[in-house]
Amino acid sequence: MKTTSRKNFLKQTTLAIGALLAPKISSASPANAIVALPDLNDIHRAFTIQEDLIFFNNGTLGPSPKQVTNSMIKGHEDVSINTLFGRKQTEARDTLATFVNVQNSEIVLTHNTTHSINLVTWGLTLKAGDEVILCNDEHAGNASSWLHRANKDNIVIKGFNLGKTAAETLNNIKKIVTPKTKVFAIPHVSCAIGQVLPIKEIAAFAKTKNIITSIDGAQALGMLALNLRDLDVDYYATCCHKWLLAPQGTGFLYINKRNLSKLKPIFFGAEGTKEFITNKSKPTLQEVEASAKSFEIGTQSGALLSGVIEACQFHNNLGKANIEKKLRELNNYLYEQLSIFTKEVQILSPAETKSRCGIIGFKFKTKDNNKFKKFAADNGCIIRHVAENNLDSIRVSTHIYNSVDQINNFIEILKKYIA
Repeated sequence: MKTTSRKNFLKQTTLAIGALLAPKISSASPANAIVALPDLNDIHRAFTIQEDLIFFNNGTLGPSPKQVTNSMIKGHEDVSINTLFGRKQTEARDTLATFVNVQNSEIVLTHNTTHSINLVTWGLTLKAGDEVILCNDEHAGNASSWLHRANKDNIVIKGFNLGKTAAETLNNIKKIVTPKTKVFAIPHVSCAIGQVLPIKEIAAFAKTKNIITSIDGAQALGMLALNLRDLDVDYYATCCHKWLLAPQGTGFLYINKRNLSKLKPIFFGAEGTKEFITNKSKPTLQEVEASAKSFEIGTQSGALLSGVIEACQFHNNLGKANIEKKLRELNNYLYEQLSIFTKEVQILSPAETKSRCGIIGFKFKTKDNNKFKKFAADNGCIIRHVAENNLDSIRVSTHIYNSVDQINNFIEILKKYIA
């Protein structure tokens, strides 16, 4: 497989990104305003992905557009020149809050989704016998944290099966609720098969039962036109390095202000301390009034946060609703093409279109799934083999830099493997 030459790299670097992404919405326009998407080939040129590579693993890592990479370089230089490192944290917090339609005082800057989830898992007051509900398609970052909490404090973990439709999924979770149920700790978009759960409806039901909603949003930020105020969940953990196309090591936790007092910090730093004295015989400490910022620990990278800010702008320029629409179009096309191979392939993702967006999971009925991952890679296509929960399946995730032609090429690879 050839690599991108220095000459091509420099050529890509000189692209006029402003013209490339035109038309843009003004800074005064809503983040989800509808604008016309440029041609997919032009979108692909905004990235530095190898020209001969089909990258269908955005569910693991989203490659950053050039303008995001450039902003990271500039962000690092800015800190080195003016040394004002702290302002990027404030700017990133403000940008992310606007992007998902919440208050900046409800945003905690973290390193990834798992970091955010653990702040909730260990920060909630739960006692032995309290029930926490997970689903049958959890990522290790959510499942392992809650299972460790269960082992330590004797809380009870209960699971439910995702349904074939959003309505069935909602009904399945309702059926296992008891008076001891305290938390719904579930994904917005499932990791392995990409099922989109009806989180707004689940959150509304949870409130009627005084159940806390802790949502794993790792696969939703940047995939869906996310509006956390509209979803009205209690806690929402996510990362920026997948569908938002921002750098690794960035994420955030949303804490609905009505539930801030229910969550206790498990780590402490300057943001959680108003005054301390250690140079006297009796050290003293005065904690600050609870706020989302009190959950942040220490200095964060101004360069990485510059990338997050620019990634949000990249999405805003294209229109969040437009991006979701394009992802659904690609997803539906891939689903239709896979459906041709019903004798050889079992599609795990739901047929209901509103319960799918950027990910499809499937498995071969007789052939080795893990070997297909290598076969696809040998043919220039990167996908993911899902071994978790003994699922032994294939995950294909497509973003805006992908195209129908690439899906067609993937189907040809699939045909070769079957043959």
